[in-house]
Amino acid sequence: MKKIIFLTITYCCLVSFSYLKAQTQEEKQYMHDFGFVETGATVGYTFNMTEIFGKEIKIAKVETRCDCLTTEWKKDEIHLSFYTGDKQGVFIKSLTVYLQDSEKMLTLYIKGIIKPTQKEQALTVQRRELSKDNSFAQKMFQQQAHQNLLMER
Repeated sequence: MKKIIFLTITYCCLVSFSYLKAQTQEEKQYMHDFGFVETGATVGYTFNMTEIFGKEIKIAKVETRCDCLTTEWKKDEIHLSFYTGDKQGVFIKSLTVYLQDSEKMLTLYIKGIIKPTQKEQALTVQRRELSKDNSFAQKMFQQQAHQNLLMER
């Protein structure tokens, strides 16, 4: 009985792992990683449908869900532009591609990390130093006020 349970669990784990591995390999074709991008920048990338599918595919329509993402397409290429704005941190955006001569649709993804510009980083460091100085000044003020209270008694 223990062997049957063990074999069943092992089989389920192997099937799950192989499914995840296949899914990851497929997603690599449909995702572009910009890596690090600065705040306020516009970056672009072109997806080539012929490279993805291995044959010429005609695009009927492309939809995005975000104003920060614009697209232009012709026959089998989609060029997109992404504006980071004043956001920071990780982003993942998607586009839905509708293919001609088919009811199929495909989702393409872009991802990356928006980091502050060097100027913004320097300002952040200055603010931290000022807040440390202010907290030191506040502690000194509190100690002085406490000593004044003790002297009045």
